[in-house]
Amino acid sequence: MGPKGDRPLLLTGFGPFDGVPNNPSAAVVGALEGSRVRGVPVVGVTLPVSYARARHALDRALVRHRPRARLHLGVAPLRRTINLERVARPGDIGGVLDIDGRAPVPAESPPQLTTGVNTSAVLRALAAANLPARVSRDAGRYLCNAVYGWSLASGPAVPTLFVHLPPVGARRGALTRWTVGGLTDAAMVVAQCLLEVG
Repeated sequence: MGPKGDRPLLLTGFGPFDGVPNNPSAAVVGALEGSRVRGVPVVGVTLPVSYARARHALDRALVRHRPRARLHLGVAPLRRTINLERVARPGDIGGVLDIDGRAPVPAESPPQLTTGVNTSAVLRALAAANLPARVSRDAGRYLCNAVYGWSLASGPAVPTLFVHLPPVGARRGALTRWTVGGLTDAAMVVAQCLLEVG
Protein backbone atom coordinates (compact mmCIF):
# COMPACT_ATOMS: atom_id res chain seq x y z
CA MET A 1 0.00 0.00 0.00
CA GLY A 2 1.26 3.46 -0.84
CA PRO A 3 1.01 6.74 1.06
CA LYS A 4 -1.74 7.51 3.52
CA GLY A 5 -3.90 9.03 0.79
CA ASP A 6 -4.22 5.61 -0.86
CA ARG A 7 -5.41 3.89 2.28
CA PRO A 8 -9.17 3.31 2.40
CA LEU A 9 -11.90 3.59 4.95
CA LEU A 10 -12.85 0.09 6.07
CA LEU A 11 -16.62 -0.30 6.46
CA THR A 12 -17.98 -3.51 7.94
CA GLY A 13 -21.46 -4.84 8.54
CA PHE A 14 -22.96 -8.21 9.37
CA GLY A 15 -24.89 -10.84 7.48
CA PRO A 16 -28.15 -12.42 8.66
CA PHE A 17 -28.66 -14.16 11.98
CA ASP A 18 -31.54 -15.60 13.97
CA GLY A 19 -34.40 -13.10 13.96
CA VAL A 20 -32.67 -10.78 11.47
CA PRO A 21 -32.90 -12.35 8.00
CA ASN A 22 -32.12 -9.03 6.28
CA ASN A 23 -29.44 -7.20 8.20
CA PRO A 24 -29.54 -3.46 7.40
CA SER A 25 -25.83 -3.11 8.21
CA ALA A 26 -25.04 -5.34 5.23
CA ALA A 27 -27.34 -3.25 3.03
CA VAL A 28 -25.50 -0.07 4.04
CA VAL A 29 -22.14 -1.70 3.33
CA GLY A 30 -23.42 -2.73 -0.10
CA ALA A 31 -24.63 0.81 -0.80
CA LEU A 32 -21.31 2.45 0.09
CA GLU A 33 -18.83 -0.18 -1.14
CA GLY A 34 -16.68 1.29 -3.90
CA SER A 35 -17.74 4.88 -3.22
CA ARG A 36 -15.52 7.69 -1.94
CA VAL A 37 -15.90 9.77 1.20
CA ARG A 38 -13.83 12.96 1.26
CA GLY A 39 -11.90 11.48 -1.66
CA VAL A 40 -11.06 8.32 0.29
CA PRO A 41 -12.16 4.96 -1.17
CA VAL A 42 -14.55 2.84 0.86
CA VAL A 43 -13.78 -0.86 1.18
CA GLY A 44 -16.80 -2.79 2.42
CA VAL A 45 -16.78 -6.17 4.13
CA THR A 46 -19.87 -8.04 5.30
CA LEU A 47 -18.86 -10.24 8.20
CA PRO A 48 -20.59 -13.54 8.98
CA VAL A 49 -22.23 -13.71 12.40
CA SER A 50 -19.62 -16.28 13.42
CA TYR A 51 -16.93 -15.62 15.99
CA ALA A 52 -14.23 -17.58 14.17
CA ARG A 53 -15.10 -16.55 10.62
CA ALA A 54 -15.72 -12.89 11.49
CA ARG A 55 -12.35 -12.70 13.25
CA HIS A 56 -10.60 -14.23 10.23
CA ALA A 57 -12.34 -11.88 7.77
CA LEU A 58 -11.63 -8.80 9.89
CA ASP A 59 -7.96 -9.67 10.40
CA ARG A 60 -7.56 -10.32 6.67
CA ALA A 61 -9.14 -6.96 5.79
CA LEU A 62 -6.97 -5.07 8.28
CA VAL A 63 -3.77 -6.62 6.94
CA ARG A 64 -4.70 -6.32 3.29
CA HIS A 65 -6.01 -2.74 3.31
CA ARG A 66 -4.27 -1.04 6.26
CA PRO A 67 -7.27 1.30 6.54
CA ARG A 68 -6.85 4.88 7.64
CA ALA A 69 -10.18 4.67 9.52
CA ARG A 70 -12.57 1.89 10.51
CA LEU A 71 -16.34 2.13 10.74
CA HIS A 72 -18.13 -0.97 11.99
CA LEU A 73 -21.91 -1.30 11.71
CA GLY A 74 -24.36 -3.65 13.35
CA VAL A 75 -28.09 -3.76 13.98
CA ALA A 76 -29.74 -3.37 17.38
CA PRO A 77 -33.32 -4.58 16.83
CA LEU A 78 -34.75 -2.90 19.94
CA ARG A 79 -33.13 0.52 19.47
CA ARG A 80 -34.78 3.39 17.63
CA THR A 81 -31.87 5.77 17.05
CA ILE A 82 -28.33 5.58 15.71
CA ASN A 83 -26.08 4.50 18.61
CA LEU A 84 -22.42 5.55 18.69
CA GLU A 85 -20.61 3.00 20.83
CA ARG A 86 -17.93 4.46 23.10
CA VAL A 87 -16.56 1.22 24.54
CA ALA A 88 -16.02 -2.45 23.81
CA ARG A 89 -15.77 -5.03 26.57
CA PRO A 90 -14.02 -8.00 24.97
CA GLY A 91 -14.25 -10.11 28.09
CA ASP A 92 -17.99 -9.51 28.49
CA ILE A 93 -19.29 -11.77 25.74
CA GLY A 94 -22.50 -13.59 26.49
CA GLY A 95 -23.16 -17.26 25.99
CA VAL A 96 -25.26 -16.75 22.85
CA LEU A 97 -24.17 -19.16 20.13
CA ASP A 98 -23.25 -17.80 16.72
CA ILE A 99 -24.72 -19.01 13.43
CA ASP A 100 -22.19 -21.87 13.42
CA GLY A 101 -23.54 -23.03 16.77
CA ARG A 102 -20.37 -22.05 18.57
CA ALA A 103 -19.73 -20.04 21.71
CA PRO A 104 -17.04 -17.34 21.86
CA VAL A 105 -13.53 -18.02 23.04
CA PRO A 106 -12.65 -15.69 25.95
CA ALA A 107 -10.47 -12.82 24.77
CA GLU A 108 -7.09 -12.06 26.27
CA SER A 109 -7.35 -8.27 26.32
CA PRO A 110 -8.14 -5.41 28.69
CA PRO A 111 -11.64 -5.64 30.19
CA GLN A 112 -12.61 -2.41 28.44
CA LEU A 113 -11.38 -0.60 25.34
CA THR A 114 -12.50 2.95 24.55
CA THR A 115 -12.53 4.60 21.14
CA GLY A 116 -10.42 7.69 20.66
CA VAL A 117 -13.05 9.18 18.34
CA ASN A 118 -14.81 12.29 19.61
CA THR A 119 -18.32 10.86 19.71
CA SER A 120 -19.78 14.20 20.82
CA ALA A 121 -18.59 15.78 17.56
CA VAL A 122 -20.08 12.90 15.56
CA LEU A 123 -23.33 13.29 17.47
CA ARG A 124 -23.47 16.99 16.55
CA ALA A 125 -22.84 16.19 12.89
CA LEU A 126 -25.69 13.69 12.86
CA ALA A 127 -28.01 16.15 14.60
CA ALA A 128 -27.15 18.79 11.99
CA ALA A 129 -28.24 16.29 9.33
CA ASN A 130 -31.51 15.62 11.21
CA LEU A 131 -30.46 12.04 11.97
CA PRO A 132 -31.49 11.02 15.52
CA ALA A 133 -28.58 9.54 17.44
CA ARG A 134 -27.17 9.00 20.91
CA VAL A 135 -23.90 7.92 22.51
CA SER A 136 -23.96 4.46 24.09
CA ARG A 137 -21.64 2.61 26.44
CA ASP A 138 -23.15 -0.81 25.77
CA ALA A 139 -22.09 -2.52 22.54
CA GLY A 140 -23.93 -5.67 23.60
CA ARG A 141 -22.59 -9.11 24.40
CA TYR A 142 -22.51 -10.68 20.97
CA LEU A 143 -20.54 -10.31 17.71
CA CYS A 144 -20.82 -6.51 17.64
CA ASN A 145 -18.97 -6.18 20.93
CA ALA A 146 -16.44 -8.82 19.89
CA VAL A 147 -15.61 -7.23 16.53
CA TYR A 148 -15.34 -3.78 18.12
CA GLY A 149 -12.92 -5.12 20.72
CA TRP A 150 -10.77 -6.91 18.13
CA SER A 151 -10.59 -3.80 15.98
CA LEU A 152 -9.72 -1.42 18.81
CA ALA A 153 -7.07 -3.79 20.13
CA SER A 154 -5.43 -4.17 16.72
CA GLY A 155 -4.65 -0.50 16.17
CA PRO A 156 -5.64 2.07 18.80
CA ALA A 157 -4.13 4.95 16.80
CA VAL A 158 -6.51 4.38 13.86
CA PRO A 159 -9.86 6.19 14.19
CA THR A 160 -12.30 3.36 14.93
CA LEU A 161 -15.99 3.47 15.79
CA PHE A 162 -18.81 0.97 16.08
CA VAL A 163 -22.30 2.20 15.24
CA HIS A 164 -25.47 0.31 16.06
CA LEU A 165 -28.26 0.91 13.56
CA PRO A 166 -31.98 0.65 14.32
CA PRO A 167 -33.91 -1.79 12.16
CA VAL A 168 -35.45 -0.64 8.90
CA GLY A 169 -39.02 0.41 9.60
CA ALA A 170 -38.34 1.54 13.17
CA ARG A 171 -39.92 4.89 14.00
CA ARG A 172 -37.46 7.72 13.37
CA GLY A 173 -39.74 10.61 14.22
CA ALA A 174 -43.38 11.43 14.63
CA LEU A 175 -44.13 10.84 10.94
CA THR A 176 -41.09 9.02 9.55
CA ARG A 177 -39.43 5.63 9.79
CA TRP A 178 -35.88 4.47 9.17
CA THR A 179 -35.06 3.30 5.67
CA VAL A 180 -31.87 1.84 4.21
CA GLY A 181 -31.33 5.23 2.58
CA GLY A 182 -31.56 7.04 5.91
CA LEU A 183 -29.19 4.57 7.57
CA THR A 184 -26.77 4.97 4.66
CA ASP A 185 -26.91 8.74 5.08
CA ALA A 186 -26.04 8.31 8.75
CA ALA A 187 -23.09 6.06 7.93
CA MET A 188 -21.84 8.65 5.44
CA VAL A 189 -21.93 11.39 8.07
CA VAL A 190 -20.04 9.23 10.56
CA ALA A 191 -17.48 8.25 7.91
CA GLN A 192 -16.86 11.90 7.09
CA CYS A 193 -16.21 12.62 10.77
CA LEU A 194 -13.76 9.71 11.06
CA LEU A 195 -11.82 10.91 8.04
CA GLU A 196 -11.55 14.44 9.40
CA VAL A 197 -9.26 13.07 12.11
CA GLY A 198 -7.87 10.10 10.19
